[in-house]
Amino acid sequence: MLIVAERINATRKRIREALENKDAALIAEEAKNQLEAGADYIDVNAGAHPDREVDDMTWMLDVVQDAVDAPIALDSSSSEVILKNIDKVKQTPMINSVTLETKKFDEMKAVIEAREVDIVALCMDDRGLPKNSDEAFDNAERLLAALEKLGVKRERIFFDPLIQAVSAEQDKGLIALETIRRIHANLEGVNTVCGLSNISFGLPERFLVNRTFMTLAIGAGLTAAIVDPLDGKLMTSVIVTEMLLGKDNYCKNYMTAFRKKRIVP
Repeated sequence: MLIVAERINATRKRIREALENKDAALIAEEAKNQLEAGADYIDVNAGAHPDREVDDMTWMLDVVQDAVDAPIALDSSSSEVILKNIDKVKQTPMINSVTLETKKFDEMKAVIEAREVDIVALCMDDRGLPKNSDEAFDNAERLLAALEKLGVKRERIFFDPLIQAVSAEQDKGLIALETIRRIHANLEGVNTVCGLSNISFGLPERFLVNRTFMTLAIGAGLTAAIVDPLDGKLMTSVIVTEMLLGKDNYCKNYMTAFRKKRIVP
């Protein structure tokens, strides 16, 4: 399970204030804490002020990469922001995100062709959010074909089934889980990823909902997640679930996490 750490996001008040005050120490601390907690990628979102997002992203990337040696997920809906910063990323970057929406896909072509990248590929087209698993999987198939045509390797693609809140419609969790299963059963070699916290929007005790859904999603085949790695109970659920599913040889990851005091009962 790859963990994309979500905390350096300018939509969060603490990060937005740090960005506005150019508080490099706070941003660096967030990056270090997330990496220590088990993050594989550090997501960087500088989208609080669209008119200066390019420069804000550049500053945040410099701070984060000075603080930690870790892959970066460039998180922006703007192809311009990503394209102007992509060469500043030292390791192979992840870009978040690409969709089948005609205008957005055309804009992201230049990014994809600029250098090899990992891609968060949203199962979404010009019709909007998928209404069911059939629609989401159809989008995944067509997006896979479009990305492979541009030379993207399957192992670089992370399909996001677009988890939606169960508080709005009770079957949204089931739709996401079914989409994850179908992608792994039919599209060999690709990955899946999700923005986990969407599932619990509007509900009390959201962390409990998130942890439980994460366990179900890993069982369905989920291979990556955009989460808060400082949620020790969530990370414990990930480690234990993977161990019980036979994905942790000789329980090495579990025992390592235990010795580092990352297992939270």
